[in-house]
Amino acid sequence: MDSIQASTGTGRTAASAETLIAVVGLAFDEAALLDTARADLKKAMGLRADPARHWVFRLPRGIPQYEPDHGRRLAEAARMPARWPTLLLAGNSYRGISANSCLEEAAPLLPVCY
Repeated sequence: MDSIQASTGTGRTAASAETLIAVVGLAFDEAALLDTARADLKKAMGLRADPARHWVFRLPRGIPQYEPDHGRRLAEAARMPARWPTLLLAGNSYRGISANSCLEEAAPLLPVCY
């Protein structure tokens, strides 16, 4: 997970300064990361100017970074309980990083556990 903090003003306390924070779950180099965040913020918020300055904070263990073949791996994992009926798979490394996604994944497993 990468977090970008950008200021549109000239100083941290300038009256015209606004701070935006974008959290991006993509493993880009810094230039591509900034380009992606700027394009998304411009589209979502109608921003017309690039920030006067920016900071990039990398948190590589912040959220799962799904690999390009993640869908194939999920399909393989879905076949595993046929071989191991007591194997239960749930968590943010499968189908969603949010707490809600984890709860949705875990709920159908409760009857199996108890």
